[in-house]
Amino acid sequence: MGSYLSLTASWLRTKARNFMREEKGAGEIIAAVVVLAIVVVLGIAFQDKIVEFFNTLWGNATEGADTGIGTNGTKPT
Repeated sequence: MGSYLSLTASWLRTKARNFMREEKGAGEIIAAVVVLAIVVVLGIAFQDKIVEFFNTLWGNATEGADTGIGTNGTKPT
């Protein structure tokens, strides 16, 4: 049982070492990080406009929600 665990640990170490050495996909990771950084910077730069947009959107969506819809599909007056 001990040799099996030792063999398994050695195999896992080798796989982990090979995984860390591989450079395939590094360009995609860097590109994703750059895009994420740009999105965060734009979000911070336009934070007030984004909050205003969503507040307006939410206000329009909930406007008149407490009065319901009339029988003919229009808002009751």
